[in-house]
Amino acid sequence: MRLVFYMLGSVEEHKVALANLKAACEELLPGSYSVEVVDIEADPLLAVRQGILATPMAQRVHPRPVRRAVGSFRDARSLAEVLEFPSDHSSNSSPGR
Repeated sequence: MRLVFYMLGSVEEHKVALANLKAACEELLPGSYSVEVVDIEADPLLAVRQGILATPMAQRVHPRPVRRAVGSFRDARSLAEVLEFPSDHSSNSSPGR
């Protein structure tokens, strides 16, 4: 699974959301995911071109269709449902992330 994480500069809650996203992926998709981090502060026009209206945002880009989630990503199960992680992994999630 290929994900893109959009953040705004060095906002602490965005760093926490990225850590939560990576932890959820490691728990639910061990070894079968990649996360590209994009700082839209460095390229604000990218946010416009990509239609990014809120951050922090995780976007599943592969497999298609594209799915997006915004938030802190503390709950691995909810994140897995929104981004539609493969069903054989989502049952292993634990609440509270």
